[in-house]
Amino acid sequence: MLTDVLELPNWGYWVPGEVAWDQLPPAASIAMHWPHSAAFEGFLRERGFRIVVTARHPLDVLISILQYAPTDPTTNRWLEGEGGDERSLTAGVTPASDAFVRYALGWRAEVLLDVSVRWAARSDALVRYAEGRDRGRGVSRPG
Repeated sequence: MLTDVLELPNWGYWVPGEVAWDQLPPAASIAMHWPHSAAFEGFLRERGFRIVVTARHPLDVLISILQYAPTDPTTNRWLEGEGGDERSLTAGVTPASDAFVRYALGWRAEVLLDVSVRWAARSDALVRYAEGRDRGRGVSRPG
């Protein structure tokens, strides 16, 4: 939605090495769930990128993973498989299942959730995804 409002071309990538950085138009949006590092942040900022983080409640993210993973084998591309994969989240696994609880408390879930947390502290803007009416909406500056 943000890229539509800003009228920016938008591309999604799994890893930074897949992006043809020197062939991007002067204004573009790159969507990527990749761990923060000072080197990567510097690389982005040297190229004029502003960093926007989409933040979701961790339980919302985990339920989304539970719904998505059984139907899409490409989840193993998330963070290039760091911390494991989603093979335990097969069809029929519910939020109350032992398999889901093990996944949610495991290393894989931790590294996936940590990406947004680490980038949020360094972002130019934080967009809160699917916030309720009583909890606020929209874009906020990191504190």
